Amino acid sequence: MEKKKTQKALEKKIITAAEAKGEKPKKADKPKKTVKPEAVSEPKDVVEPEAVVEADEVVEAEAVAEAEVAAEAEEVAEAEEVSKPKKAAKPLAQTPEKKKRSGGLRLAAIILWVAAIIFEVGAIFMLNRAENTLCIVALVLDAACCIVGSLLWKKSNRISPCMSESKFVRFIWNQMGVIACLVAFIPFGIFMLTKAKNMDPKMKKIIAIVAAVLFIGATGASIDYNPVTPEDVKAAEEAAETHGNADGIVYWTRWGKSYHFDPECQALSRSDTLIEGTIDEAFEAKRHDPCDFCAGGADENGPVEALTDGK
Repeated sequence: MEKKKTQKALEKKIITAAEAKGEKPKKADKPKKTVKPEAVSEPKDVVEPEAVVEADEVVEAEAVAEAEVAAEAEEVAEAEEVSKPKKAAKPLAQTPEKKKRSGGLRLAAIILWVAAIIFEVGAIFMLNRAENTLCIVALVLDAACCIVGSLLWKKSNRISPCMSESKFVRFIWNQMGVIACLVAFIPFGIFMLTKAKNMDPKMKKIIAIVAAVLFIGATGASIDYNPVTPEDVKAAEEAAETHGNADGIVYWTRWGKSYHFDPECQALSRSDTLIEGTIDEAFEAKRHDPCDFCAGGADENGPVEALTDGK
């Protein structure tokens, strides 16, 4: 490609500014030839060989001394960089807008989980009364409430992640949807195994299979496989402010998984439509993976360190 570009550049006609304006360039007068007088050769001073050797030795000694000083300075600088403690990341700012949005989503998730438990109680009641069809309907509604509630909870965590320093607390907080599924299905399974002994074995097997499938599906959809930490959001915000545009806007596609700082990124060459927004909106849309080309996603240290190092 570079050879083609250079060939094209050579083929272009280069004109001056005067030619671009339509003016003819003036021909410069030819300088008259002047006859230089013959230079009288002066006798050169003869340098003794011993003085030349001593001068060379002095120059070499000075060069060696300068190299040693430079090496010592580099070692001292490296030692100082290693000894300097790394600056701790600033905590993520929980703005009122973020708290309001995430709080509303969490409240809706809790309401749906409570509804799931109510449907579970209804399924147990219908099972006890041998209303098998209504029991299955209640189980389906139970699973639907668990899944939707978990999706809302995960979305709220991407807007405002858990700020606790404890990994255990973060894990419980991020996987709250799984806990809700356990509460909304395990009691029903225990009831089937212990209390529903007089049921038709065939119908009991069908209901057990339906309940197991719904439980596995709801639990799988409720797991947060890639939970967002405050450090992730903070690093992405800093990278967007520093290396993105002035407004900290990032870009993503409708079906992609990454966010981009550059709308002309090579990874977006086949995308006709781009979505732009803040880094919070990208995380909310589950685009919390930085692009490998324009956002430093290929670097293990994260987008901030990668872009700072010029990668």
